[in-house]
Amino acid sequence: MNDDLQHSRWLARLATMTFCVIALVIVTEAAIVAVAPRSAAALAFLLAFRAPVPFYLYALWTMRLAFGRIAGGEVFSTVLPSSLTRLGLALALGATATVFVSPLALRLMGGYRHGAYAAFDPSAITIGLAGLFLVILSRLFSRAVMLQNELDEISLMPIRVTLDTVLTNRKMTGKQLAQAVGLSETQLSLFRSGKVRGIRFATLARLCAALDCRPGDLVDYDYNPKDLHNDDAADT
Repeated sequence: MNDDLQHSRWLARLATMTFCVIALVIVTEAAIVAVAPRSAAALAFLLAFRAPVPFYLYALWTMRLAFGRIAGGEVFSTVLPSSLTRLGLALALGATATVFVSPLALRLMGGYRHGAYAAFDPSAITIGLAGLFLVILSRLFSRAVMLQNELDEISLMPIRVTLDTVLTNRKMTGKQLAQAVGLSETQLSLFRSGKVRGIRFATLARLCAALDCRPGDLVDYDYNPKDLHNDDAADT
């Protein structure tokens, strides 16, 4: 773990240095052009030619912030989703500027007589697709984190569902019970396995009526003093 934190610090510093070097080169280039003859036209050309650079600089700064947060002790599950989304969008926009914006701007400056409508740049196209992949990956990662959190809560839930015992005593199948109370087999299966955060009183009443039992026959509880301080109690 300490090695990961140390690597994150070095990567944050590397991203910062790279960002500063590129920004310094661009500023120096603009200053040189500004004092050259026909500086207005030259600056316009430079802006069109370097249109993708701000997006790539933002991508570098996003990486710098992400590595800095990880080095500061934040967990990956809180850092990666938002960072991957911003990084992916920055790369995709930078690639779009490289392939389309810069060529069109340069062609416009030439009075539509010279230049292409788009640039065939395999590296930029690959970077753009990689950026879109990162955006999709961040969404999948966010969903995976949410699902894992729900599973963790379920695994720690002190309430145990004892519906299977009642079904066995009543000689009834889950399919028959689901049809009797108006639930899908999937919904009933989730309840039987305890993979739910709660159940409506109306549904519980239907289950008790169909099984001729009491609520206490369907669920059980193992006492734990920590449940008195459970944060989820505020939701009830």
